[in-house]
Amino acid sequence: MFVPSVRDSVFPRDLARGKPWVASSHWGSFPERGVMDDGVTVDPNGRFHTLEELYPSVTIDLGATHVLRAVKAFNRTSCCMERALPLAVELSQDHTHWERVGYRRVMFSSWTASFSARTARYVRLRVDRRSSLHLLRVAVY
Repeated sequence: MFVPSVRDSVFPRDLARGKPWVASSHWGSFPERGVMDDGVTVDPNGRFHTLEELYPSVTIDLGATHVLRAVKAFNRTSCCMERALPLAVELSQDHTHWERVGYRRVMFSSWTASFSARTARYVRLRVDRRSSLHLLRVAVY
């Protein structure tokens, strides 16, 4: 039987770190894809920035199926925090069927969507209206 270490339960490993992400679009010189929390200094306007569109999103591929319990979003704080609202957190095993596990309607600088254990490979954060989306980082636990 596997028993997680005390360190892992107190300081869970960020499963998104070093994993590829892709945005639904990109605005200006912002990239449309990249690696989450790759140590590169992040523009204070966000790691990515979508065009204004219906349901802008960013999807992280964890590379394999994992048991997940939380997703933490770090919003841009230099301005325009309301653009990320309302924010849905969705999980998928096949990149086709998505399950919503979190929803935020109130402005935030960082927000953790906690949920009962779910198995997923893909994590998507999606604004549930016409807007643009720009976040500094996303962590998955």
